[in-house]
Amino acid sequence: MFERKKFKNIINLGDHCSSAFLLTFFKLRKNSQPFDWIIAYTPESKGAEHFSRVLNILINRFDGFFEKEDFVLDENNSDKFHYLNKRTGFVFMHDFSIDKPFENFFEKVKEKYIKRSKRVLKFLDSRGCKNLLLFCDNNNRNFGIDEVKKNAVSAFEDFKKHFDSDLSLVYFFDNHQEYFFECFEVQEVSKDVIFVNYSQNLNSFIKFYSRYYSLKNFLDSYIKNSKIQSIVTILTTYIINIVPFKKMRRNLRNKYRRIRFGIMHEEC
Repeated sequence: MFERKKFKNIINLGDHCSSAFLLTFFKLRKNSQPFDWIIAYTPESKGAEHFSRVLNILINRFDGFFEKEDFVLDENNSDKFHYLNKRTGFVFMHDFSIDKPFENFFEKVKEKYIKRSKRVLKFLDSRGCKNLLLFCDNNNRNFGIDEVKKNAVSAFEDFKKHFDSDLSLVYFFDNHQEYFFECFEVQEVSKDVIFVNYSQNLNSFIKFYSRYYSLKNFLDSYIKNSKIQSIVTILTTYIINIVPFKKMRRNLRNKYRRIRFGIMHEEC
């Protein structure tokens, strides 16, 4: 069964914004990473290809991940600022703006992603460092859970051979079923892999988030938190709470969360 460890880092593998949202929602997102706000799938891809594509990008150390000539406007989206990397299949949903020309904005975005990529590779290359990888699969709706699970575990076992750090995986699988009472099931697949079978349909929305908290407690208890950071958090919270104006307290809390955990359009 899954080997419980004190993880030092959470590495977000996408494959869409849900995983970054999940980490931010539970205050577990400590830094910005390259897969936070991009989509790893294209309409013609299927099965375990989404997960494998992300792993291969890491194995190849982001080679060709951000070459200007590979970017085209995403024709499958009505928004005019979503760009597809036709070599990798990734769609960049939140980095470009309809108000700013792509030509003028590309280098700034590229610099941001290079910085994030180096950060993640440093985590993976750190010998013995305990890293927890998180992947949210929202696109395997035409495949059985056993097939998805088998492919994911196989791809992850191969992936671990390429890096020196101690790696574990939490794999979220959206089964697209309309459950109400049962929509969240945690399965310990191996000593390194946890498989979470869930549904995010509106019928089970409230139940879905109530079950999320049980996973949050699991994740939070296995992440190494610096004692210094804990002290800073306590002091900051105390100082904010004694501010006499409610609106000012709310603005200060939001600013602190952006500094510590990051937000959707951060620059670093």
